[in-house]
Amino acid sequence: MIDTILTPLDGSRLAEHGLATACKLARETGATLLLLTATPFSVLADSDERKKERIALRKRQRYLQRRRQSLESQGFTVRARMMPGDPVSAILFTAEEERTGLISLTSHGHTGLRHVLLGSVAEAVARESTTPLLLTPAGARSNPPEGPTYQRILVALDGTPFAETALEFLLANRLGRTGELLLLRAVTSEPIWPLPLGFAGNEAVTFYQQARERTEQRRQEADEYLRALAAARLGGGSWKPLVALDNPAAAIIEAARGEQADLIVLVTHARHGLDRLLHGSVAHEVLKYAETPILLLHGPAELEKTSRVGHATTRSTLDEEVGEPIAAGQVLHEAHAG
Repeated sequence: MIDTILTPLDGSRLAEHGLATACKLARETGATLLLLTATPFSVLADSDERKKERIALRKRQRYLQRRRQSLESQGFTVRARMMPGDPVSAILFTAEEERTGLISLTSHGHTGLRHVLLGSVAEAVARESTTPLLLTPAGARSNPPEGPTYQRILVALDGTPFAETALEFLLANRLGRTGELLLLRAVTSEPIWPLPLGFAGNEAVTFYQQARERTEQRRQEADEYLRALAAARLGGGSWKPLVALDNPAAAIIEAARGEQADLIVLVTHARHGLDRLLHGSVAHEVLKYAETPILLLHGPAELEKTSRVGHATTRSTLDEEVGEPIAAGQVLHEAHAG
């Protein structure tokens, strides 16, 4: 359960993008907002440096007090903390000490979250923390804290129990109950290789027809899977199945844009923090190009091995390597249900 959302702030408008996203989530879950700011402090500082540190400390104190009062006046439960040292250490220490349910950060990327994993605070936190992470692109359309709750949440699924834990997380935290869940599964087309010498006429037509039929079968199976999963897990809630013929990362990015999702939910296979995001995973590709806030979850360790074994050769696994450039995904099947 998300009972506390840790939101690091540094006094900039950029950092407050993550606060606006956290407020929407807190509004829906009833979680406490824990505002955190780090301030420099050195035991070896001389008198001039110490004076600068005191000035910075007072500024941060006044800033946190203003933000806290403003949020409390809007009905939020808010706590505020100041920690000495660098932002990364302060975030990681506080998340561990407070046992926070979520960390909400703004990416400093110039395009979406393109540079979130290239030297930013978000990268360092993602590497080391096992706490669910809510990342908001610096250029994302941000709603004010008093804005509506999440109405269109895109959940990426690959047919495994591991990825399905995203739904369990949303249900446990009562997220998306007033809106619509967009359930997405990406499948690949049957490869059509150049015909061997000697293939011609009716044989060639049959060959290509069979490839198209196998692709259509995959699409139908994916659609049936999403509908069965929704019927079993979501009851009378509002949901929409989406099947895309594309690689998973491209499908997620395109579906988020086309469906105007206000949150993307991904489950990662990272064994320690989100370290694998640096190595070409689907989550990494989505983080680079998405323009929508992304909720990154850690799937249960007991399901990770089973998920990998069962999907060792399929390209629909969420955390596979993506080798080709991102292309616009074509969402082939859409149907309302619920």
